[in-house]
Amino acid sequence: MGELQSRIRPDQLAHRLGEDCRRLCSVSVRDRRTWSAFPQPHRFDVLDITSSEDVKTWARSVIETNGVPDLVINNASICNDASKRSWELSDEEFAMVMAVNINGTANVCRAFLPAMVERGQGTVIGLSSRAGRKGLANLAPYCAGKWAIEGMMKAIARELLEGMAAIPMNPCDINTDMYRSNWPDNAPSKPSPEEWVEIAGPFILSLGSKHNGQSVQVPLPGYVL
Repeated sequence: MGELQSRIRPDQLAHRLGEDCRRLCSVSVRDRRTWSAFPQPHRFDVLDITSSEDVKTWARSVIETNGVPDLVINNASICNDASKRSWELSDEEFAMVMAVNINGTANVCRAFLPAMVERGQGTVIGLSSRAGRKGLANLAPYCAGKWAIEGMMKAIARELLEGMAAIPMNPCDINTDMYRSNWPDNAPSKPSPEEWVEIAGPFILSLGSKHNGQSVQVPLPGYVL
């Protein structure tokens, strides 16, 4: 898993998944209380996922110490300034959203998939969004990145062995800092991260080869795309 300014922090998801997983490996979890809650063989690191070489080095280390993963969740994501239209954003901001949201996911997939394919099993999930299934004003780079996640996961799905899966997953709306920064009026009606993980955790662990290439979403009650 990875995180920069994502909609749901890996430490929150880790607490729920940790109840059902033998080993968790996550990047960029800043809350050291999570680290202490999951001692070895669990593992938490800080990593720049926009660096292909850094990701490859980290992936090799994870595989050497913890084995080939059964499940990889690509969660890292940042959002552009939603107060500006696409042509008003700086070149640097537009490029950074692309680098994190698209290249970061690609780097993680390309680093872990060779070992997963060699073993012949495993699931890769790319977190999409409502923004990956419809256009949202003032979020052109964010939408572009999430549409790319949908396409990337569906393309990878066609390259995998039978019994494996690549799945784009819409986590739906969560009352996080990112959501509040863009939709402050709607945020109070959305589930908190703690409420979300109670639904999302079991759902994520239920995903597998039968969902390969399918666009799925966390079954939050009342959610409308």
